[in-house]
Amino acid sequence: HYPMLDGDVDNWYKVTDAARRQGNVRLFIGGHYHAIRNLKYDGIPGILMRSNLRDENGKPGYGIYEVDSKEIRAYVQNVGEPKRLVAVYDIQKPCYDPKGKAEKYPDYSDNSKFPQVEEEWITQTTGAFYSSPAFENNRVFTGDNEGFVKAFSLKNGKLLWKFKTERRIIGGPAVSQGIVVCGSADKKIYGLNAKNGQLLWTVSATQPVLGAVSIKNGIAYIGASDSTFRAIQIRSGKIVWAYRGVKGYIVTKPLVTDDKVIFGAWDNTLYALDKTDGKEIWKWTGGLTRMHFSPAAVWPQASFGKVFIVDPQRAMTAIDLQNGKTIWRTFQSKVRESMGIAADGKRIYAKTMQDSVVCYAAEGNSPRQLWACNVGFGYEHGPCMLQEKGGIVFGSTKDGLIYAINGKNGTLLWRHKVGNSLMSTVVPISPKKILFSNTDGQVGILKINKSKRP
Repeated sequence: HYPMLDGDVDNWYKVTDAARRQGNVRLFIGGHYHAIRNLKYDGIPGILMRSNLRDENGKPGYGIYEVDSKEIRAYVQNVGEPKRLVAVYDIQKPCYDPKGKAEKYPDYSDNSKFPQVEEEWITQTTGAFYSSPAFENNRVFTGDNEGFVKAFSLKNGKLLWKFKTERRIIGGPAVSQGIVVCGSADKKIYGLNAKNGQLLWTVSATQPVLGAVSIKNGIAYIGASDSTFRAIQIRSGKIVWAYRGVKGYIVTKPLVTDDKVIFGAWDNTLYALDKTDGKEIWKWTGGLTRMHFSPAAVWPQASFGKVFIVDPQRAMTAIDLQNGKTIWRTFQSKVRESMGIAADGKRIYAKTMQDSVVCYAAEGNSPRQLWACNVGFGYEHGPCMLQEKGGIVFGSTKDGLIYAINGKNGTLLWRHKVGNSLMSTVVPISPKKILFSNTDGQVGILKINKSKRP
């Protein structure tokens, strides 16, 4: 579907290197841009075909490819019109060097610029991680695209146990009191023994469970795609309450305050429920009408009587914690879905869509930017939350970069590139140790060695 280009596919260079070695790959066919484009993927011909949706002239259509011993001919067939030839590709003559290389490879120069950042261990798995790891005592817990919940040694990354669910895991697991809780696209929520992965209980939903888990005082809070948000006792698996008023599906990690549970869904809505019985307290939509602008991926934060969110309309919003009314909403910074909060609750951090991280004051009834840091990560839309530990803000990107910023003044401390794929929200164990996972199937720990500062 996607073109094999930098910015469209994380591992485009691996794909083109592999295809080039075959020697007989003649054409990549795709369609992501819904328009006809003739491209070169590191020398290998590529074409993007129009969508079968109506074009600017109201005509639906599709592509037709004719192949013979000499060439590939690509046509556009608009409904009610003669087919139109748009490209011809010779399949007899060589069009690229099978021993050649990609025109560009990912840049890992940051790792030599900041030698104090070391990879303590990285474990390569076969499944992709679309959610953050969790840890307790000496174990790290993950959920992956193959449907496995896995436990690794916090010390060296050795696999300790694994438990197989029936479908992929998108929402991150949580662990407390020796119990791991995780949802799965197999329509179940699982409680597992953290020591050995033994199944303790399951809760069934009627649709996939894609939400991340929050645990507080022995209660797990998790949303699913069956219009339901649940509170579950982690020791017994007993449902404490279930709120069934959600219109969209849920992927976020809910915020649990002293008396409320707050989460967004893909229905333009932020929900606030009573933590004790699950009754609806308020709903916020902020006038959003397009589903794609929903505050659904962001992990909400609360401080000074306000709930803070960012959303894909590129706005940051402060909402009254008690009644759900908008206190302020700003488009000053080009934010999207990634944010975080200082440990003391005084600062709100957000990642923008171009290069920078911004910081706003949590106090007050109007938006007030405190600092902006040019991290230099380029165009960015990965939903990776910002996490603070010991006054240091840690973040990550869609291109495998992890970075650290001084939370008080916005000074960039370091950057380290782990790979070239989407990073999950990092988990700082301490200011000197950062747990991470990514869609390349890696889980690992970065450590800071101050003796190697540049």
